Parts: sequence; structure tokens; C-alpha cells
Amino acid sequence: MNRKIKFDYARWIFVLPALLIVGALLIYPIFSSLYYSMTTKHLIKSSYKFVGLENYKNVLTDAKFYKAFFTSILWTAASLAGQLLIGFSSALAINRVKMGKGIYRTPFRGRFHLS
Repeated sequence: MNRKIKFDYARWIFVLPALLIVGALLIYPIFSSLYYSMTTKHLIKSSYKFVGLENYKNVLTDAKFYKAFFTSILWTAASLAGQLLIGFSSALAINRVKMGKGIYRTPFRGRFHLS
């Protein structure tokens, strides 16, 4: 019952490039954004200093921030609802067309399976 477990390094060697790309394109920007949000960095000026959570305190105590935040949430919800409504109603309309059905379905023929 004493089985020796063999560790396969080959699979990790093949996965390593993908992990490095994910790290470079996803993880690094998140942490650099968090760091820069705690500084006085500006796109025009090259010098900046670390201010800690002062920027967050300024934003969270500003009344205009909450108005803009809730406006963004409302816009996002309305936009998503409009896209879903238009998309589903277009799909139903294309599915119910009797005359010239091939003309309407031709642009979608290669992408989706339409019966």
C-alpha cells in the first residue's frame, strides 16, 4: 500500500507561459492601479508623491461622487435592459418571419445554429 506519488513537472512547464501572460495583463494592472490611486500621480506631471488613503477619503466625503455613482448605476441598468429587450425581440422577430426568411438569416448563418 506504500505507493510513491510521481509529480509531473511537464504540465506546469506548459502552463507557465499562460500564467505569466495572465499575471502581466491582469494582475499587474490591478495592483499598479491600487498603488497609483494612493498617490498624486497625474498624466501630465511626471513626479508624484504617496498620500495613502487621502484620495479615497476625499472622494467618499464628496456629495457629487454619490450622485455620479448612482447615475452610472442607473445608466448601466437601463442600457443593459435596453440591449436585452432589443436583442430578444429581434431574435423573436427573425424567427417568426415567413417571407424572405433566408435574407434575414443569412448574416447569422455561420455563427449560430438556426433551425
